[in-house]
Amino acid sequence: MEEPEYNLAKENYHHVVLDGSRYDAGKQLAEVINQDPDAKKSSRSAKLDLKRLGFADWDTLQSSCEEYCPGITEEIQGFADGLCFSASC
Repeated sequence: MEEPEYNLAKENYHHVVLDGSRYDAGKQLAEVINQDPDAKKSSRSAKLDLKRLGFADWDTLQSSCEEYCPGITEEIQGFADGLCFSASC
């Protein structure tokens, strides 16, 4: 009898403990991403198509996210600032 063929993908996983405010947690996560060139490149190339996701604009998406996950926009802002997505970077 023939052995079944298995395709096992090897992935690296990181356990990251974030603490502080929601903003601080987002910024700490950005610091982790900044240490991995592939992850940094991937995070910068991602495009968000709001219409495809069913949202008219950014404000609609943001209020929906806040409804189901309060504080998430603070965390996202910390993440964006940590990756220098804001105009001040």
